[in-house]
Order: sequence, then structure tokens, then C-alpha cells
Amino acid sequence: SSCRADDAIAASSTLMGKKPKAGATRERNRGSRRREEYDDDSDDRRRGPSYYSFFNEDTRKMDSYPFGLEGPALRMQARYTLPAVLIVYGFWCCVVVGMLVSFGLGSLSLMTTAMWLLHAFFVCGCFWFRLRPAASTEALFHFWALPMVHGLHWAVLAQVCLYGRSKASLWDRWGSSMGDYMLLAQLPDFVLLFVPAVAISVYAWWESEFVALSFYDLHSQLLPEHMWLNWAFHLFSPALPLALWCFTCNARVMSDLPNVHPFVFAASCFLANAPMLHFCAYAPMLRYFGTVRWDSEQWTVWLTPLRFQSRNAA
Repeated sequence: SSCRADDAIAASSTLMGKKPKAGATRERNRGSRRREEYDDDSDDRRRGPSYYSFFNEDTRKMDSYPFGLEGPALRMQARYTLPAVLIVYGFWCCVVVGMLVSFGLGSLSLMTTAMWLLHAFFVCGCFWFRLRPAASTEALFHFWALPMVHGLHWAVLAQVCLYGRSKASLWDRWGSSMGDYMLLAQLPDFVLLFVPAVAISVYAWWESEFVALSFYDLHSQLLPEHMWLNWAFHLFSPALPLALWCFTCNARVMSDLPNVHPFVFAASCFLANAPMLHFCAYAPMLRYFGTVRWDSEQWTVWLTPLRFQSRNAA
């Protein structure tokens, strides 16, 4: 079109007896190119940003970017467990329940037995939600139970090792006379105290994405002045089952924890729950915004843009 315009201008100038100027022709060519570039840009503006979507078959997770890669993402994910992981959960659930059935619940005067009973309830609950998915109910379960069970395991481990009685000494002193009442004391402290604490910590790390989503959904509904109360409750919630055990089952004679030191217990709860809550719940949930849409087996949530996305967009 620009060539035809130049030819027309040259022809008209020749007929009028004037010679066309080369500079004017170049300016007209530049202007026509600018108009073509502007038209292309306006077409891109009308079309809007590109739409991208990524799907992960292993985790059943899809991230959609309706406003381009530099914008927020809409995540839709199904609650899915790999068969190997489901086998591990089922095996550990059988181990925990089998120990309680084999050793009996008559020795609830041992804090270790009460702790294993609470551990069994938590493990069975997690395994049940794996078999019968209910994402919103499972989120409530993790929000209230995970910090309590996790902090209790590590706090009891610290209390028994510092101020309590080992299971070997209890078995040597009362094992022959009490019989089935002290069967649990035959196992070493490493198996009874350290192994379940590590198992809960590994579970919190493995499920950190769902734990963060659970805490975000409930934590974001609180008023700003109530959020610090929620944080304090999760830090020291292991004191609730400990207080219940002290007032109902602690005989102070044949017990692995005759006396509880409140400051040591509170410090142990803080040191155990603070890193877990930070790395598995509160730090990862900073990427979420908006409300969480729960379904029976899946959920939908918005994700803020990552930093490298903003830098690339700029």
C-alpha cells in the first residue's frame, strides 16, 4: 500500500511539473510502518494476555494462568495418594493399633501409653481420610489435631528423658508383680518415644502443602486481633491432653512421668511446634489468597505470582 501511495505521489508531481522530494517519501514510509506496528499492538491488546495451563498427572494438580504467566494462578487439585504411600500409611496404622492391642490399655498411668493412644487416633484418622476422601473435614482434622499430637510427642520425650523414669527401670522394679499392667515397659525408650515423634514430623513435612492449605483456610477467617491467639493455641495445645492425663491417670507411683515441670514442658512444646508450624503451615500459605473452594475430593484456590514471574514480566 505504501509503494502504491509513493507511486501515486510521484506521478502527480511529474504531471504538475514538480520533482518529488526523497525526504518526504521516506517520512511517509516511516509513518506508514509506525501505523502498521500500532495496529499490531492494538490487536494484541484486544486479544488480551495468553492463557496457560499445566497439569501434573502424579499429584492430580492443574495450575491455570488466565492472565498470563506474570499473573496469579488458579490451582485445582484432587486429593490423591500414591499406592506405595497408602501402603505405608496402612502398615503404620496396623503397627500402632497392634501395639496397643498387644500391650493393653491397663497401663494408662504411663504417659507413654496415653501418648500412643492419642497417636493411634491420629494415625487411624489420617488413614480413614485416605480411604474415604473428605477434603474440608480433613482440613479441620489437621488444623486442630496435628500441632497437638506433634508437640505432645516431643514434649513427653523431653520430660521423660530429663525428669522421668525409663521403661527399663519400671520393668525391673514392678514387672514381675504387675504382669500385664507393665507389658509396654519391655520396649526401649527409643522405640516408645523417639520413633513416633519422628513419624509425626515426617508426616507433617510430607503433607506440608495440604497442611498449609488447611491452616490458610481457617486462619484467614479470623480477625487480625485473634490471629495471635490462634498461633499461641497451636504452640501450647499439647498442654490439654497432658492436663487431662495428670488429673485422671497419673498415679505418681508406677508412672514414667510422676512430676511434670510446666516450664520445661512449655519450652519443649514451643521448640517442637514453632519450626513445624512455620515451615509446614504459615510460610507456605503466604502464596494463597482469596477463598478456598472445597469439594469432596478436590479443592480450588488462587496463588499469588511468584517473584521470578514478576521479574520476567518486567
